Amino acid sequence: MSAEKENEDAQISKQIDELRAGGAEPEVINLNDVDKEHVHLFAKADDYTAYLSVYGFVEGSTFVVDVEKYWTGFDNGRSEGNIHLGASSGPNSFERELTTRAIQDGKEHSLLFRGRINIGPGLRSATVVFVFEFDQFGGDPKGTGFYEFRW
Repeated sequence: MSAEKENEDAQISKQIDELRAGGAEPEVINLNDVDKEHVHLFAKADDYTAYLSVYGFVEGSTFVVDVEKYWTGFDNGRSEGNIHLGASSGPNSFERELTTRAIQDGKEHSLLFRGRINIGPGLRSATVVFVFEFDQFGGDPKGTGFYEFRW
């Protein structure tokens, strides 16, 4: 495993541990009765909200997150928001910055990405973290959405 990959795995695992230590519990999404679940992930910081439209599913021994679009709950005329997505299942994870140019105008915007992680034998869930760093004057607040897909 490369040093960069080990660092990614450690970062997403650390972020999940910090969320849990702070008392956060993930929103649970059950995949037991469906092949693919369409979910709007939600992140909030102060009065700012953002959404990420994703599909989560298991394909063989791989958990897949397909991102299709995002939008904010407000229009501030700014276009330099940052969107991060990470997922973890057992020792495997990924974390990516999907864009540094997220438009904050209250409208839907296409954002295509497919993230995959291998799931080991006996593992029945993956944790997904969505972070939207809002582009604002005087500081950029970060909103975090925390989800657990179970199958």
